Amino acid sequence: MSLSHTWGKTHEAVERQLTAMGADLFEVGALQRGDGDQPQFMLLRIWDQEKVIQSIPWLRFQNWHESHIYVRPKGESSLTLVDDLKVSAVARMRQEGLQPAAVVQTSPGNYQVWINHASRLDKQLGTAVARALAERFGGDVKAADWRHFGRLAGFRNTKARYKEVLAAPEYDDWRSQNFHRDLEGQWVGRAGNVYTEERLREMHANLLPRTRFPFVRLTEASGVIARGSEQLVATVRAVSERERADQARACGSSASAGPLHGAGGRTEREAF
Repeated sequence: MSLSHTWGKTHEAVERQLTAMGADLFEVGALQRGDGDQPQFMLLRIWDQEKVIQSIPWLRFQNWHESHIYVRPKGESSLTLVDDLKVSAVARMRQEGLQPAAVVQTSPGNYQVWINHASRLDKQLGTAVARALAERFGGDVKAADWRHFGRLAGFRNTKARYKEVLAAPEYDDWRSQNFHRDLEGQWVGRAGNVYTEERLREMHANLLPRTRFPFVRLTEASGVIARGSEQLVATVRAVSERERADQARACGSSASAGPLHGAGGRTEREAF
């Protein structure tokens, strides 16, 4: 695959995902791996969609140096991320009226889904909805909150467990993939440069193993508002309000009861 083709695919995936998410501003992060025992750290930018697209070269540079590229809406939004889903769970979401606005394949067999609600969710409600969705569809509950980062499509997933080291190809395969003979029998590269057989063998001898990671792929980008979202949010809100009321009553009962004292300063339990 040529560099220009890869560039075009990345640009297309980024634009489609951000359009489907539909936020005014995005927080875009390049999570860098620390050296030795040093922790990871995030290079965080706040950009609108146009600026994110303009910054793809910078993001590609970070990614090819094995940084993870993440995105989320800035602040409270109408979007909920559900992480670490299987394809069967994504299909069940559609069947149950929770159609994804965007589906991102983060690694082979694993997906992230952005659900678009009809209105903005505050922090507390957004977290409760995210947890309800993760529990319902088998997602990562630990990653369920109102502003969790998801991966940005078009870049590589550079987790160590996905790293694949590819040995240099055999000489004949490498030569046939990258060079052709002209009418005079000379070897010509893609840029039109001419090489001798001796020079090609020298170049091949200096090839190093390549590192390959899976690309994060955008498999759906409708931007649709899930038709079952309103009922889901209403149910989660009602449960949250009931839980808060129960907690308030429990705290009030404890405060009003206070310690019970018997004669001589002993509690009733101590008196027996």
